[in-house]
Amino acid sequence: METYDRKEVYCKCGCGRLVDPYLDKNGHVSYYKKYYSLECRHNSAKTKKIERVDRLCLCGCGRIIPAESSRKYYEHLCSGRKYVNKLRMIHPDEFRPLCQCGCMGLVEKDGSGNWKQYITGHFVPMQNPESVRKMLENRTPRQFTDEQKIQQSISRKESWLKLTDVEKQKIVKKRLATMYELNKNRREQLLSNPPLCKCGCGLPVERKGTYWAKYIDGHYLEHKRRLAIEKRGIAPKCLCGCGLDVAWSNGDRRWNKYYGRHFCKSSEYRDKMSKVMNSPEKIAELSQKSKDNYLNPDYVEKVIAGQHRKPSGFERLFETIKPDMFIKYVGDFKLWIELPNGKPKNPDFIIEGTNKVIELHGDYWHKGEDEKELIELYKKAGYDCLVIWENEMSDIKLVIKRISDFLRKK
Repeated sequence: METYDRKEVYCKCGCGRLVDPYLDKNGHVSYYKKYYSLECRHNSAKTKKIERVDRLCLCGCGRIIPAESSRKYYEHLCSGRKYVNKLRMIHPDEFRPLCQCGCMGLVEKDGSGNWKQYITGHFVPMQNPESVRKMLENRTPRQFTDEQKIQQSISRKESWLKLTDVEKQKIVKKRLATMYELNKNRREQLLSNPPLCKCGCGLPVERKGTYWAKYIDGHYLEHKRRLAIEKRGIAPKCLCGCGLDVAWSNGDRRWNKYYGRHFCKSSEYRDKMSKVMNSPEKIAELSQKSKDNYLNPDYVEKVIAGQHRKPSGFERLFETIKPDMFIKYVGDFKLWIELPNGKPKNPDFIIEGTNKVIELHGDYWHKGEDEKELIELYKKAGYDCLVIWENEMSDIKLVIKRISDFLRKK
């Protein structure tokens, strides 16, 4: 063993003990530890103290892990049974390793002369409550002096440096296999003990990916309904007589009287609304509002886009016989003319560049209307109007003559 010059580097916690050095591959001091042990690290840390119970290292080395520490192993070499492997290589005849389950029992050799890892029946770590209880009751931790601890640390590091890369890889793989087995056992134990549904039915929930569900499918709404009944009582029925339960009003903090808009079925509500909507003031207000809307170009565009107005069969037939190319179809709400009676009017055709419009009247939809009255209203609004009836289309020449005379009229 190579020697090195030790400096007096004391523990930062103030216990007065010298810390252990870290050696490189050549046996030289790389750097010194900050603390002598985990107890010193946790004593100096300014963290909230949590009441925990002292426990033994899971590797079976017999050392106690302090209550302030959250580790499962006393030191890094204990994970994956490295501590036992190192001592066995240093003292193969004198050292008899302990069972890895933590029961503090000594293992036997197998048929090939190698030490076993577990006592028979203790293969799964920390799964036997009785062995764990005995381990905690009968533990007798061994006390080491400061010089012995330093010597053990140096010997462990030297034995690790003597190993080849292949041997180190085997130890690492063994440790990973052990950790995989532990995680597998913990997962199996977790899956075998699912939590219960929070609705109080007492049935276990299912697992969704990496976490447990809180409720069984369909139990959440039932649980919510039961809590609502306990808090607010049973929901009353709708007053309209439909038999449905009304909803709770969070704003008024009370139950509603009707389900949705079922209040419209109430005779009192219908009488009240009839009086309001049929009053002269309300009719005049709605009429003025409609007129103002149609004077707004944006509103007219929305109406046009929503109705998708297209030329009728009568209008398409007129498109084929019209003699002038300047007669433009505007019956898709592109033009609105406000008449003297206060109603906006959308003509069917207009002669571009003039104040002349053409209205096409179907025999069914405009039955009984007086075309002279419509022509007089257009005249008062500043437009000349020509009305063509659907039955007149039987004589195409007469219709074309009327249109030609209307275009020449000044």
